[in-house]
Amino acid sequence: MSTNLAFQLESQAPPVSDGLRPIPDGGLDEAIPVLRRGFPDRDRRFWERGFARLGAARRSGPLGYLLRSRGEDVGVLLTFRSERLGREGRTATVNLAGWYVAPGHRWQAPMMLRRVVTERETVFTDLTPSTSVERLNTALGFETCNEGRVVTFLPPWAALPSPSGAGVVGLNHPAAAQVAEGDLLERHEALGCVAAVLREGDRVSPLLFRVAPRMGIRHANLIYADSRQGVLANRAAIARFLVARGVLALTVDGDRADCPRGSLFRTGRCRFRKGGLDRDRIDYAFSELVLLDLDT
Repeated sequence: MSTNLAFQLESQAPPVSDGLRPIPDGGLDEAIPVLRRGFPDRDRRFWERGFARLGAARRSGPLGYLLRSRGEDVGVLLTFRSERLGREGRTATVNLAGWYVAPGHRWQAPMMLRRVVTERETVFTDLTPSTSVERLNTALGFETCNEGRVVTFLPPWAALPSPSGAGVVGLNHPAAAQVAEGDLLERHEALGCVAAVLREGDRVSPLLFRVAPRMGIRHANLIYADSRQGVLANRAAIARFLVARGVLALTVDGDRADCPRGSLFRTGRCRFRKGGLDRDRIDYAFSELVLLDLDT
C-alpha cells in the first residue's frame, strides 16, 4: 500500500543517511504518526488493529523501518515477514505492506527500498503498489505476478459436476491433516479467512480465501493456492464449497490467457515479486490483504 511517490531514479541527490532503522517491538508510537501522515484516511485504530493481527500471526523480524532526518521521522516502510516450509527447507517471505516518504525527502525513497530488499534467499512481495512504485519495483528487479483478475460468479458452476471428481473440504475433514501447510491454514482461519483443502484423487492442496461484501454480495479473493490453474480447472468443486457458505463470486489473480469461458477478466491491480517467481502460484499469506484487512 504505497502513496503516489514521484520517483526520479536518475537523481544525483546525496545518498540516504544512516537514519534508516528497524521499528522495534513496542515502537508503534513512533511508526503510527508517520503512517497517518502518509495515509490520512486511516486512523490510529486501523493501524493498532493491523499490528495486533500481525502479532497474533506469530510474526518474526522487524515490523518495518523508519527513515529519520534531522531529528524527525520522515519515512516509513512496513515489512510483514513470514516463512514457508518447502521441499528445500524454510524460505523467508517479506511483504512490503505500507510505504510513505514525506515531501522534500522523496529523493531518498529508491535508496531506502534498495537497502531493504537486498536480503539473500528471501522472497519480497509488493501487492498494492501505486503506479510510481510499480516503476521503481521494476527497476529493482521485481517481476509482475499477474496481468489482472479473473472473476467468476459461482452459482452456475456450483450446479455442475467436477470433471475430475475433485472436491473441496474444510479443515475439520481428515484430508486436511495431509496438507503440509496446515498450520498456515489454521492461523489464517483464526484471522477470519476461509481455509479449505482441494482433493484431486490422492492429491491434496491448500486453499485460502478472504471473504468480504462487495456490491451487495459476499465475494471471495483467493489469497493462497499451489496452482491458480488448478483452482480455475476445479471451479465447480470450489463453487459448491463457497456457495454453501454464502459466497457468490470468486476473484483469482491471473493473466488474460488464464481466463476460462464463463468468467470475466479485468486488467490492473498487478502484484509484484522478487527473489523467485512462480506465476502459477498464489501466495498472499500474512500480507496486508489479510493483516490490514484491505479490500483489494
